[in-house]
Amino acid sequence: MIKTKTTLQAVSNIEKESVDQNLKARYGTSVEEYMSREHQKELRKEINDLRNEFKFMDKTKNSYLTHDEIIEFLKSKDPNKNYDEDYINKIYELFEKDPKEELTVGEFVDSYVFFCEKLKIKNVKIEKKLDELTEQITRDKQGLSRYEDEKDKPNGLTNESSIYITIIEGQNLQSPSLFSSSCDSFVSLQFENQQLQTKLKNSTNNPAWNENFKFTINNPDSTLKVEVYDSTFFGNRLIGYLNLPIKNFSNQERKVSWYDLFNEDKKEVGKIRLKIQCIFSMKKYYNNQIEKNNEKIKYLEDNYNMTKHFVELINEKPFGVLIDGNFDDLLNKEVLSDVDKLINFEEEQKKFIFLSKLENNERKRQSVIQTVSETFNNTIKKITGQEESKK
Repeated sequence: MIKTKTTLQAVSNIEKESVDQNLKARYGTSVEEYMSREHQKELRKEINDLRNEFKFMDKTKNSYLTHDEIIEFLKSKDPNKNYDEDYINKIYELFEKDPKEELTVGEFVDSYVFFCEKLKIKNVKIEKKLDELTEQITRDKQGLSRYEDEKDKPNGLTNESSIYITIIEGQNLQSPSLFSSSCDSFVSLQFENQQLQTKLKNSTNNPAWNENFKFTINNPDSTLKVEVYDSTFFGNRLIGYLNLPIKNFSNQERKVSWYDLFNEDKKEVGKIRLKIQCIFSMKKYYNNQIEKNNEKIKYLEDNYNMTKHFVELINEKPFGVLIDGNFDDLLNKEVLSDVDKLINFEEEQKKFIFLSKLENNERKRQSVIQTVSETFNNTIKKITGQEESKK
């Protein structure tokens, strides 16, 4: 479960500085207001206030809440609303709990706090993504202006048609040398009358190059030839190769795949991972990017307005969301999960970037999220434990 921006101050003192620093880098300075040192005290007070209020729900004094007790509590807050079993089931669904599960007052409060925090961080992430998309549209419009003079060709290409290739890595390369089992390898790319190559990677059968290349496309029937060589004292010896006709790639599609390498005897000698994108018209590319991002902005703004309503309810009164009850949209549209799918799909927003950089950013993001999640859970337990001990 992704925890929220407001949970940042609930982490331990040892981890706080690094977590804050990483999440500032991830989400930007727009979350500064949620990083005050007083947040842990506020969180403690929020949990304590909620427990004091919700403890009156437990009419049987057995520490566990029944659905009837929850309904009776909600009716005491707003007798004009229809609180029934279906309503309670929706609350449990929001909390990601089984309606048949017995919850103590403390567990109910903790679940509610988690849910509220999740809503808050969702809005921060949406705000950040909206800013990024707006900036991306500005850059794409600038890019589009550079190709106003793009000219179409009879073969369906333009004078700006290009193929972009990232040589990412090799795997289990078999050395053609009798004197060494490892390879000193590099990749040679041949396309039409153009040729480029990577840097040399020494003494490894699993090299990581992560190098970008661009070729001009003059013929839609051209083939990209990829050759991997082992650099030896006696010269460069072919490890393996593959041929990729560009007609196999759709216009603007970015494809990342592993490909088998074969030697001259048609024997498999390893694999190579490539990212390839053919752009036959830069004008169409930028126009498509602008259109896609405008659609995403509209989608995010709709979701932002919806979640903002619930955040305002939370800020107005502790039980605002539960009492208001108009949370069908949160469940039916699966806002809390669907927005993440869009927000986290970073690669579609960027052009010609090393795949390794994207993967490293994602690993760092997951690490930060995991750290915040674990420390938030630990802090909740610590706070609730201290409150229990006071009793």
